[in-house]
Amino acid sequence: MSYHHPQIFIFYDSSRVYQIPTLYPAEGEELERLCLVERQTHARLKNLRSLHTPEIQGDLGRAAAELLKPQCKTIAILVGSCTNTNMWPPTDTDGPGGACALAAALWRLHKRVIIVTDEVNAPQVVPAVEASLVWALHRQATEECDKHRLDIRTFSVKAHAGDSNSREMRALFTEADHIINVGRPGRGKEGEYWSPSLTSTTLWQADFSLLFEWAAEPNVAQKTTTTTIGCLGNELGMGRIKEAVKENVEDGEWLANDAPADYTISPNAMDTMEPVVPRGA
Repeated sequence: MSYHHPQIFIFYDSSRVYQIPTLYPAEGEELERLCLVERQTHARLKNLRSLHTPEIQGDLGRAAAELLKPQCKTIAILVGSCTNTNMWPPTDTDGPGGACALAAALWRLHKRVIIVTDEVNAPQVVPAVEASLVWALHRQATEECDKHRLDIRTFSVKAHAGDSNSREMRALFTEADHIINVGRPGRGKEGEYWSPSLTSTTLWQADFSLLFEWAAEPNVAQKTTTTTIGCLGNELGMGRIKEAVKENVEDGEWLANDAPADYTISPNAMDTMEPVVPRGA
């Protein structure tokens, strides 16, 4: 979740609308700085790279504060989004690395974590989780008869389950105090799930949009807070910046999801160093 520059790392979110720079921060409009550290302040502790006294602001800071609340005990992390819809079944997926790192941090904070995916992405997500630090922590705790605090849940896709998943979705929603979406798409125009290449993947998606729609209902009995992390514009929970997606992202009118997350974090594309959502992200 960072904008990388030879001298600085900048993290930003969507709580304000501004022009994102095309290459270097100095060449664009001012960003809201969430976390900034100069290379000279980078520290190494036991061979682990870390940020030294970072400054945290915006939705990144607010989401972190929400997760740290004592009443926020169970966190569901949605993960799994095939990055190449030309390959089927997909052999890659987006998000497990970040989701596992986040899960490990939450687990160490004594939170209960539920990793949530669907049957299409499970062949990549589940092995990634089982090879991660959080799984090792979980196994060690289980062997020591510690409280069970990590689950993996796999939902059927619409092609196989139709709408029968809604009961299980409702149970998950009731169970979770906070839901984090790591890159999974949400319903766009005509109620379809669109890939960034404007390929409909609706039949091969579990309808996780329901979770964010329920959370956004004004009179919902149980307040479940939500966070979305994404950079392509089609992610579930991008409702707060949907107009910016429609204006700036190719085929944004089709991709934009209506459901708003409580906290919206939009990084740029790290592999190209170019922001995918030029404004409002």
